[in-house]
Amino acid sequence: MPLLSQNRMPALWNWFQWIIGGIADKRKLCTKYYLRQNKVLEAGCSVGNIAVAFLKYPDVHYIGVDIDRAAIEMARKRFARFINFTFYCQDLREREKTKEGFDYILLAGILHHLPDGEILSLLHTAMELLVDDGLLVIVDPVLPEASDNAFLRYYLKIFEQGKFVRDWAALDRLLNSESGIVCDGGETCLVSATPIGWPKCARFGIWRFRRA
Repeated sequence: MPLLSQNRMPALWNWFQWIIGGIADKRKLCTKYYLRQNKVLEAGCSVGNIAVAFLKYPDVHYIGVDIDRAAIEMARKRFARFINFTFYCQDLREREKTKEGFDYILLAGILHHLPDGEILSLLHTAMELLVDDGLLVIVDPVLPEASDNAFLRYYLKIFEQGKFVRDWAALDRLLNSESGIVCDGGETCLVSATPIGWPKCARFGIWRFRRA
């Protein structure tokens, strides 16, 4: 396990994400297709870094789930005064048992930690929780493209902890192989390391899906 991680040092990890982890751009990606849907579910919410982006929507009912207890405890403390934000230490499959439907489901930065089979299982579970007219949004790092500069490759090698970072085409094929879902669009973009928008440090893919 890396020395700096959300499990071992959640507070320091949170600070790192803000300073050089590209969190400002990641929040923009995660809300790019958000149209004020009321019920939001984020799987793999960690300490609530992405959840911050939904604070400006007073009518949102946000639920974050993560299997990391230390991260969830920190998220609960950060959002304690916001009654419309709730965090659970649980697997997404446990959330499925509640039979609660969501308008906007977000899978951000978790697929590159999972092998193919687990990703397809996660997609199936997410679609079971999505209401008929809801939207599933996936945001995940992908391998640099041939035209990307050497810094992106260096950043990936030094800081990336995921064992399953795929190129965009491979991840796109995998996501679209799951039956019962329809892709409304997918693209890649560069993410900057710092809040000031420079330097560009990573390439991310973003997809949106609906129920078939």
